[in-house]
Amino acid sequence: FFFQAEDGIRDSSVTGVQTCALPISGFWPGYSPAARSQSAFQVLVDNIALVESGYNHRAVGDHGRARGAWQLWLPAWLDGNAQLKKEGRRTYPYGAWQNVNAQMEVAEAYLRLCRNRMVEAGVADPSPEQYYLCFSMGFASFKAAGFDPARCPAKKVDAATRVRTLFDRATR
Repeated sequence: FFFQAEDGIRDSSVTGVQTCALPISGFWPGYSPAARSQSAFQVLVDNIALVESGYNHRAVGDHGRARGAWQLWLPAWLDGNAQLKKEGRRTYPYGAWQNVNAQMEVAEAYLRLCRNRMVEAGVADPSPEQYYLCFSMGFASFKAAGFDPARCPAKKVDAATRVRTLFDRATR
């Protein structure tokens, strides 16, 4: 299998989206028998990192504003840390974005916060696409779109569809 992902490197001299084909069978842990025992939530977290950066923990995109495997912007990092603090867990300054463990913990917390916000807003059982769109657009923007993927930017919907495809393959 191959998966086309953004390479995580974007700057002012690049137009459009740079992509590369990444082998996922035998490459990504989500496709090993052991990974199938992961929770659906953890599979989703992994899928988002794969789509956002090819799971590149050193990726920097969006003119330096998006960082790490999950391409977290500062507001998402702060929201993720607020969720960690609410849960009584360790928080991480944005300067620690290169720490692989910090990236994962903040991304997981941010995704839990996205889930909580969607459920509180009436989305009883968010789909993988809705998780991704809330994660990548931010809750307020996704809410303004009525939590409806059809009302979201095409580029975001394409990425959400890739997250869903990977999720379905990993959880079969």
